[in-house]
Amino acid sequence: MKLWFENFPHYWLKHNNFIVDVLHTKTNVKITPDNPDLVIFSNFGDIEKIKNYECKKCFYTMENIKYSTHKQIHNDEQLILNFPFEHYLKYSDFSLLFNKQTNINIEFPVWVALLPNQNFDILTEKRKNFLKDKYCSFIVSNNLINDNIDLFKNISPRYYFFKKLSEKKYIHSGGKYKNNIGYPIKNKCEYLKNFIFNLGFENSYGYHYTTEKLVDPFLSSCIPIYWGGERCFDFFRKDLIVNAKDKSVDEVFDEMEEIYNDKDKIKYMTTEPVIDKYPIEYIPKYIAEQILDRTFYTT
Repeated sequence: MKLWFENFPHYWLKHNNFIVDVLHTKTNVKITPDNPDLVIFSNFGDIEKIKNYECKKCFYTMENIKYSTHKQIHNDEQLILNFPFEHYLKYSDFSLLFNKQTNINIEFPVWVALLPNQNFDILTEKRKNFLKDKYCSFIVSNNLINDNIDLFKNISPRYYFFKKLSEKKYIHSGGKYKNNIGYPIKNKCEYLKNFIFNLGFENSYGYHYTTEKLVDPFLSSCIPIYWGGERCFDFFRKDLIVNAKDKSVDEVFDEMEEIYNDKDKIKYMTTEPVIDKYPIEYIPKYIAEQILDRTFYTT
């Protein structure tokens, strides 16, 4: 299969990424802009140049752009977020998105794409019990918010929750936002192993939108305080998560304290497998088969 990528951010590695890894489970892949069989494009850069390709085209993004109404700057590139999914779908034959499976979309959740080495067994196995000497962590890289948390409260209440929970108990902030540990952490999962809880709030809401904000705490044997899309609860065990959606700060804090004062519950919530059975529709070979079918056989 000849494949090319367009309109991805500068750090995207065309020859070494999870989409290529998925496709390699079913076919050989050659990365080339010369007469590709498929162009996968994202929402960075000029959308008009996608028209120049006569092959099949697939839209992919990890961004929850359906709910975005503003522009953001990532390094020296402009990420256009004020267009809904439908705008990009006009240029594609099909999409590879975290949204629900349809006749034009292959459901590919962000958390699946970010699994280390596409190793889904790590979610169905018993987790290691790490010694935890710290209460709760909060890791957010976006440090542009400052104190204007009310402007973002309806998009994501993570800044508000961090502020209010910090008034009740010390919350370690290891990212660039409100960093209070003296340095930004380098290895998130290693850092989280020291904590009982982690505030894992998505940057915006979408029913199908779940990212590493939920999975990273699990991989670190940590209890996620999660706010995000409910689709994840079709797979992840609810009894291992503190669900902050539609709850007040006081309600979430009371639940955290109840767990904190029960050593047996902490051990249970940090070591049990997080998924009983990995969903077959997210296995790399299954996703690869759908991409190939829509590239070569579906008109």
